[in-house]
Amino acid sequence: MKRILRLLVDVSMFLVLFLVMAYNFTGNAIHEWSGMLLSLLFLSHLLLNGAWLRRIFRGHYSFLRIVSTSINLLLLLSFLVVFIAAVPISAELFPFISFSEGMELARIHIWASNCLFLLVALHGGIQWSRFKQNLSRKSKKRPRSLRQLTLIYALLFPVLAYGVWAFVDRGILYKITMYYTFDPGRANDSFLRFVADYLSIFILFASLTYYGFAWLRARRRQN
Repeated sequence: MKRILRLLVDVSMFLVLFLVMAYNFTGNAIHEWSGMLLSLLFLSHLLLNGAWLRRIFRGHYSFLRIVSTSINLLLLLSFLVVFIAAVPISAELFPFISFSEGMELARIHIWASNCLFLLVALHGGIQWSRFKQNLSRKSKKRPRSLRQLTLIYALLFPVLAYGVWAFVDRGILYKITMYYTFDPGRANDSFLRFVADYLSIFILFASLTYYGFAWLRARRRQN
């Protein structure tokens, strides 16, 4: 039952995350309410995975564990920054709170939101890598054939290539380095293109940790 609840929470977080990022299409009211929903889902995710927090100061830290824990802690930190910066500039949920430096807080909020999105993708790749590793141990499935691997990579490569293009075209690098943060609406933009762009970016960064961890585990087994 707990596994099903975790899955429901994680899938809901994934969907709501895209809704929150689509500010130019949803408007401020939906953005703030979906942001509050994402916050509640995030807290639920932490409560359902509380064992990770209890084990954080225990056991040996391998390189993979250091990388994984660092990404998780940065993810937690970025979420806190997003939420803390959002409250004083809220016009829908917290209109009674005002702050004179609202523009600067908005820049911080947008910067942390883009960092959060990429860190969620990296975290997702790590979790998918662990899931596949545990599944292969239990089921003892035979390795995929060359034909299956060729088909997978033939489908994945165009998505990753498009993800690189979308990452550059959407100016994500500039946003996470705070070169600029505000993203005015585009004349030729559409919601479907937005979803395609950000989904491909998500898959790109999730693939970095998924295949990176798989490669490091393979190297460790060889040694």
